[in-house]
Amino acid sequence: MGPGPVYADGGGSTDAGAEGMMTWEPSSRSRVTIGSEFRHVSRANYYEYLPDGTYSHDDSPYDLASVYAQAEWQARPWWNLVGGARYDGRSDGHAGAAPRAAIVVTPDSLTTIKLLYGEGFRAPSIAEANLTTTFYSRNPSLRNERISAFELDVQRRARHWHWLQYGVALYRYEFDDLIDQVAIDTSGSLQFRNVEASHGSGAELQAAAGRSEEHTSELQSRQYL
Repeated sequence: MGPGPVYADGGGSTDAGAEGMMTWEPSSRSRVTIGSEFRHVSRANYYEYLPDGTYSHDDSPYDLASVYAQAEWQARPWWNLVGGARYDGRSDGHAGAAPRAAIVVTPDSLTTIKLLYGEGFRAPSIAEANLTTTFYSRNPSLRNERISAFELDVQRRARHWHWLQYGVALYRYEFDDLIDQVAIDTSGSLQFRNVEASHGSGAELQAAAGRSEEHTSELQSRQYL
Protein backbone atom coordinates (compact mmCIF):
# COMPACT_ATOMS: atom_id res chain seq x y z
CA MET A 1 0.00 0.00 0.00
CA GLY A 2 1.39 3.41 -0.96
CA PRO A 3 1.60 6.43 1.29
CA GLY A 4 -1.63 8.21 2.14
CA PRO A 5 -2.56 11.77 1.22
CA VAL A 6 -0.07 14.38 2.37
CA TYR A 7 -0.13 18.10 3.05
CA ALA A 8 2.40 20.28 1.26
CA ASP A 9 2.95 24.03 1.12
CA GLY A 10 5.48 26.51 -0.15
CA GLY A 11 6.00 29.93 -1.63
CA GLY A 12 8.35 32.20 -3.48
CA SER A 13 9.04 35.73 -4.62
CA THR A 14 10.55 37.58 -7.56
CA ASP A 15 11.96 41.08 -7.24
CA ALA A 16 14.16 43.67 -8.91
CA GLY A 17 15.46 46.98 -7.67
CA ALA A 18 18.06 49.71 -7.68
CA GLU A 19 19.93 51.80 -5.11
CA GLY A 20 21.85 55.06 -5.26
CA MET A 21 24.03 56.89 -2.73
CA MET A 22 25.88 60.23 -2.68
CA THR A 23 28.42 61.61 -0.19
CA TRP A 24 29.19 65.33 0.16
CA GLU A 25 31.93 66.89 2.29
CA PRO A 26 31.17 70.61 2.69
CA SER A 27 34.26 71.02 4.87
CA SER A 28 37.14 69.02 6.30
CA ARG A 29 35.13 68.52 9.51
CA SER A 30 31.74 67.50 8.10
CA ARG A 31 30.23 64.91 5.80
CA VAL A 32 26.69 64.30 4.53
CA THR A 33 25.51 61.03 3.00
CA ILE A 34 22.13 60.60 1.30
CA GLY A 35 20.66 57.71 -0.62
CA SER A 36 17.55 55.97 -1.82
CA GLU A 37 16.44 52.49 -2.79
CA PHE A 38 13.52 51.08 -4.75
CA ARG A 39 12.44 47.46 -5.04
CA HIS A 40 9.56 46.00 -7.04
CA VAL A 41 8.35 42.58 -5.90
CA SER A 42 6.32 41.22 -8.77
CA ARG A 43 5.52 37.94 -7.04
CA ALA A 44 5.10 37.11 -3.35
CA ASN A 45 2.97 34.00 -3.25
CA TYR A 46 2.04 31.07 -1.05
CA TYR A 47 0.39 27.79 -2.03
CA GLU A 48 -1.02 24.70 -0.33
CA TYR A 49 -1.86 21.15 -1.39
CA LEU A 50 -4.34 19.63 1.05
CA PRO A 51 -4.71 15.87 1.69
CA ASP A 52 -8.13 15.88 0.00
CA GLY A 53 -6.55 17.12 -3.23
CA THR A 54 -7.57 20.75 -2.83
CA TYR A 55 -5.09 23.33 -4.11
CA SER A 56 -5.15 26.93 -2.86
CA HIS A 57 -2.85 29.88 -3.34
CA ASP A 58 -2.55 33.61 -2.67
CA ASP A 59 -0.29 36.32 -4.04
CA SER A 60 0.50 39.85 -2.81
CA PRO A 61 3.04 41.76 -4.95
CA TYR A 62 4.25 45.11 -3.66
CA ASP A 63 6.73 47.97 -4.07
CA LEU A 64 9.21 49.20 -1.46
CA ALA A 65 10.81 52.67 -1.52
CA SER A 66 13.43 53.91 0.94
CA VAL A 67 15.35 57.12 1.56
CA TYR A 68 18.09 57.72 4.12
CA ALA A 69 20.48 60.44 5.21
CA GLN A 70 23.34 60.81 7.68
CA ALA A 71 25.35 63.84 8.77
CA GLU A 72 28.71 63.74 10.57
CA TRP A 73 30.26 66.80 12.19
CA GLN A 74 33.51 67.19 14.08
CA ALA A 75 32.52 70.00 16.44
CA ARG A 76 35.93 69.92 18.16
CA PRO A 77 39.03 67.74 17.63
CA TRP A 78 37.83 65.64 20.59
CA TRP A 79 34.06 65.78 19.96
CA ASN A 80 32.09 64.29 17.03
CA LEU A 81 28.35 64.31 16.33
CA VAL A 82 26.51 61.88 14.06
CA GLY A 83 22.81 61.98 13.19
CA GLY A 84 20.73 60.21 10.60
CA ALA A 85 17.42 58.67 9.68
CA ARG A 86 15.90 56.16 7.27
CA TYR A 87 12.35 55.99 5.96
CA ASP A 88 10.82 52.92 4.32
CA GLY A 89 7.42 52.89 2.65
CA ARG A 90 5.64 49.86 1.22
CA SER A 91 2.82 50.05 -1.30
CA ASP A 92 0.47 48.08 0.98
CA GLY A 93 0.51 50.97 3.47
CA HIS A 94 3.19 49.82 5.92
CA ALA A 95 5.84 52.49 6.48
CA GLY A 96 8.16 53.67 9.20
CA ALA A 97 11.09 55.89 10.12
CA ALA A 98 14.24 54.96 12.01
CA PRO A 99 16.24 57.89 13.44
CA ARG A 100 19.59 57.57 15.20
CA ALA A 101 22.15 59.84 16.83
CA ALA A 102 25.56 59.53 18.42
CA ILE A 103 28.01 61.68 20.35
CA VAL A 104 31.62 60.47 20.37
CA VAL A 105 34.05 62.12 22.79
CA THR A 106 37.79 61.43 23.04
CA PRO A 107 38.99 63.41 26.08
CA ASP A 108 42.49 62.02 25.57
CA SER A 109 44.34 59.67 23.25
CA LEU A 110 43.52 56.64 25.41
CA THR A 111 39.79 57.13 26.12
CA THR A 112 36.68 57.01 23.93
CA ILE A 113 33.18 57.73 25.20
CA LYS A 114 30.12 57.06 23.03
CA LEU A 115 26.53 58.06 23.72
CA LEU A 116 24.21 56.29 21.27
CA TYR A 117 20.47 56.41 20.60
CA GLY A 118 18.55 54.68 17.86
CA GLU A 119 15.10 53.55 16.81
CA GLY A 120 14.18 50.81 14.40
CA PHE A 121 11.21 48.84 13.17
CA ARG A 122 10.24 45.64 11.43
CA ALA A 123 7.30 45.91 9.07
CA PRO A 124 4.97 42.89 9.04
CA SER A 125 6.00 40.40 6.40
CA ILE A 126 3.69 39.84 3.47
CA ALA A 127 2.85 36.40 4.88
CA GLU A 128 1.89 37.89 8.26
CA ALA A 129 -0.23 40.76 6.94
CA ASN A 130 -1.54 40.06 3.45
CA LEU A 131 -1.75 36.35 2.69
CA THR A 132 -4.66 34.05 3.51
CA THR A 133 -4.13 30.29 3.83
CA THR A 134 -6.10 27.35 5.15
CA PHE A 135 -4.89 28.05 8.67
CA TYR A 136 -4.13 31.78 8.65
CA SER A 137 -6.27 34.85 7.98
CA ARG A 138 -4.72 38.03 6.62
CA ASN A 139 -4.47 41.05 8.90
CA PRO A 140 -3.62 44.21 6.91
CA SER A 141 -4.08 46.33 10.07
CA LEU A 142 -0.91 44.91 11.62
CA ARG A 143 1.44 47.60 12.93
CA ASN A 144 5.22 47.62 12.71
CA GLU A 145 7.26 46.08 15.49
CA ARG A 146 9.34 48.91 16.98
CA ILE A 147 12.48 49.14 19.07
CA SER A 148 14.25 52.06 20.73
CA ALA A 149 17.69 51.66 22.29
CA PHE A 150 20.06 53.82 24.32
CA GLU A 151 23.70 52.98 25.09
CA LEU A 152 26.61 54.58 26.93
CA ASP A 153 29.95 53.01 26.03
CA VAL A 154 33.30 53.88 27.61
CA GLN A 155 36.54 52.37 26.26
CA ARG A 156 40.02 52.88 27.70
CA ARG A 157 43.46 51.74 26.55
CA ALA A 158 46.03 51.12 29.29
CA ARG A 159 48.60 53.89 29.46
CA HIS A 160 51.69 51.72 29.76
CA TRP A 161 50.33 48.57 28.07
CA HIS A 162 48.74 49.80 24.84
CA TRP A 163 47.95 46.21 23.86
CA LEU A 164 45.36 46.12 26.70
CA GLN A 165 41.94 47.73 26.23
CA TYR A 166 39.00 47.61 28.63
CA GLY A 167 35.62 49.22 28.95
CA VAL A 168 32.03 49.19 30.15
CA ALA A 169 28.72 49.63 28.31
CA LEU A 170 25.33 50.47 29.81
CA TYR A 171 22.22 49.99 27.68
CA ARG A 172 18.45 50.18 27.72
CA TYR A 173 16.00 48.92 25.07
CA GLU A 174 12.23 48.78 24.55
CA PHE A 175 10.22 46.68 22.08
CA ASP A 176 6.63 47.60 21.23
CA ASP A 177 3.88 45.94 19.15
CA LEU A 178 5.63 42.58 18.88
CA ILE A 179 3.85 40.29 16.41
CA ASP A 180 2.67 36.80 17.30
CA GLN A 181 0.06 34.36 16.05
CA VAL A 182 -3.27 34.24 17.87
CA ALA A 183 -6.19 31.80 17.63
CA ILE A 184 -9.24 33.74 16.44
CA ASP A 185 -11.95 31.06 16.62
CA THR A 186 -12.64 27.60 18.01
CA SER A 187 -11.80 25.88 14.71
CA GLY A 188 -8.09 26.69 15.13
CA SER A 189 -7.84 29.52 12.61
CA LEU A 190 -4.87 31.78 13.33
CA GLN A 191 -4.03 35.40 12.67
CA PHE A 192 -0.91 37.47 13.30
CA ARG A 193 -1.55 40.36 15.71
CA ASN A 194 0.37 42.93 17.75
CA VAL A 195 0.13 41.43 21.20
CA GLU A 196 3.32 41.96 23.21
CA ALA A 197 5.92 44.46 24.45
CA SER A 198 9.28 43.97 26.08
CA HIS A 199 11.97 46.07 27.69
CA GLY A 200 15.25 45.56 29.44
CA SER A 201 18.53 47.08 30.54
CA GLY A 202 21.96 45.83 31.38
CA ALA A 203 25.69 46.35 31.62
CA GLU A 204 28.58 44.77 29.77
CA LEU A 205 32.21 44.65 30.86
CA GLN A 206 34.81 44.20 28.13
CA ALA A 207 38.53 43.52 28.01
CA ALA A 208 40.75 42.84 25.01
CA ALA A 209 44.46 42.12 24.78
CA GLY A 210 46.53 41.69 21.64
CA ARG A 211 49.52 42.91 19.73
CA SER A 212 47.51 43.29 16.50
CA GLU A 213 44.00 42.89 15.09
CA GLU A 214 44.96 39.40 13.88
CA HIS A 215 46.14 38.30 17.34
CA THR A 216 43.63 39.52 19.92
CA SER A 217 41.93 37.84 22.86
CA GLU A 218 38.64 39.20 24.22
CA LEU A 219 36.71 38.74 27.43
CA GLN A 220 33.12 39.91 27.96
CA SER A 221 30.73 39.73 30.90
CA ARG A 222 27.07 40.79 30.68
CA GLN A 223 24.61 41.54 33.44
CA TYR A 224 20.91 42.02 32.63
CA LEU A 225 18.95 44.26 34.96
